[in-house]
Amino acid sequence: MSAPSPARPSPARRALDLLASEWTKFRSVRSTYWSLLVAVVTPVAVSALVAFASFGLVQAVLAGHHQGVSLGHPGVPGAVLSAGLLLCVCALLGLALGAIIRHTAGGIAATIAVILVPGILALLPSPWNGRIGRFTLLEAARQVSALHPAADLFSPGWSLLVLLAWPAVGLAAAAVVITRRDA
Repeated sequence: MSAPSPARPSPARRALDLLASEWTKFRSVRSTYWSLLVAVVTPVAVSALVAFASFGLVQAVLAGHHQGVSLGHPGVPGAVLSAGLLLCVCALLGLALGAIIRHTAGGIAATIAVILVPGILALLPSPWNGRIGRFTLLEAARQVSALHPAADLFSPGWSLLVLLAWPAVGLAAAAVVITRRDA
């Protein structure tokens, strides 16, 4: 007669064990701190260099048509930074959907669909396009970065919360799926 198999730990216990082992590894390896520093500073620096170089290039083109705006113009620095924030939001949303789907092509397709398909709601007749569109990712990003925000959407502050809610909900769903799914 065979011995009974040991009880399988709960998903929450497995998640805690995983976090504990990763924390031990994080603290014990010296290169982790340097790697973390490089992993944080490099994307931020490159993004800042790209979100401002592209602004400068576009303004150079627009200045030729007498339509340029300086970086010191009210609202412009916030618009430039929020455009960079949209890239971060899309990347985090893609990470969340990739973790949920666990298939590269499916994750990419789902990310594109989640970002673009709700934008079709902007084609609905008024006032529904604004009522529903204010919750979509692209409309919220457009409202946050607009120098002259639209009146039928949320204010830029509320739109920023909508913009940040998209990856937060995606990452929360990914965390739930990962802890409940077998490795």
